[in-house]
Amino acid sequence: MNTTRTARTPATPALNGCRTSRRRLRARIGLAATATALSLLPIAPSTASAAPHLPLTQIVREAKVKAQQEHPGSQFYDADAVLLTPTTNPNDVQAWWIRFRAKDSEPSFEYKYSTTGQYQSTQPWSVPIGIQAISPFTMTEVQAHDLAVKAGHTGAFKPLYLNEPVVQNPHPTYYFCIPSEGRTVAVDTVTGHVTTPWSC
Repeated sequence: MNTTRTARTPATPALNGCRTSRRRLRARIGLAATATALSLLPIAPSTASAAPHLPLTQIVREAKVKAQQEHPGSQFYDADAVLLTPTTNPNDVQAWWIRFRAKDSEPSFEYKYSTTGQYQSTQPWSVPIGIQAISPFTMTEVQAHDLAVKAGHTGAFKPLYLNEPVVQNPHPTYYFCIPSEGRTVAVDTVTGHVTTPWSC
């Protein structure tokens, strides 16, 4: 019994091109569908957060360590806030100048620190009359401002600084100059006593 085989007709170039085009089209449709599905997925919120705003007490501790490494025997004398405009929020401080009186004949100096505790720069500083080395303190600028507000001093302030005056029974003291009152509000870091010792 003879079996007749039917010869296969080879695909023509036109058919091959058609099949290739269909495969490419299906691939493109698949990619488009995937992209659309991904675009509909909810985007998780960023977990990154800004560096914490450190209190002056902590920044001073870090500056003291640096000062003793670079200028042994230097003493912490003053801290001055960098404020762009008068504000009612101590957290608007942009940076701090932490000031030191150097030992013996060395020039006194000040460090600039960001509010995240990063050292930024150093420059010379002249020690003014009427202040002395600052004793250890634990009150933050926010706590001091809260006391000032409770005492009725609610206006915007600039400048804001800390030093220890040469007076009887001295303590480290925060000073808030409030232009709307025309007075400087002083907050004793030990007693919490609030006074207005002089005009701005």
